[in-house]
Amino acid sequence: MSKNLSAQVKDSIQQYTKKTAHLYIFPNPAHNKIVLAMQNFAAGKVVVKIADAQGRLLREEERYIIGANDQVTMMFNWPPGMYALIIQQGLVIVKKKLLVQ
Repeated sequence: MSKNLSAQVKDSIQQYTKKTAHLYIFPNPAHNKIVLAMQNFAAGKVVVKIADAQGRLLREEERYIIGANDQVTMMFNWPPGMYALIIQQGLVIVKKKLLVQ
C-alpha cells in the first residue's frame, strides 16, 4: 500500500470514528476518580493514555471492554490542571479533555 493511500485510509477511518465511537468522561471536572463511558467500541482491548498540558505521557494502560458500550473507572492523584485523555483501539482514536480540580 502506498504511503499516500495509507494516509487516506487512516483519515477515512478517523472521520468514520468521529461519527461512531464516543467517549464520555464523568465527572469532568474531576478530583481523583473518573469513569470513562465508551460507546460503539468493539469488545476487546483498548489503550488508555493520559497526558498533561505539556504533552508528557503520565499514564498508559491496556483495558479490556466486554461490549460496544462499556465503562472503565480510573483513580489518580494529579495536581489541578488540564489533561488529555486518549482512547485507542486499533486505528480508532478518540481524544477528550479532562479538567482536574
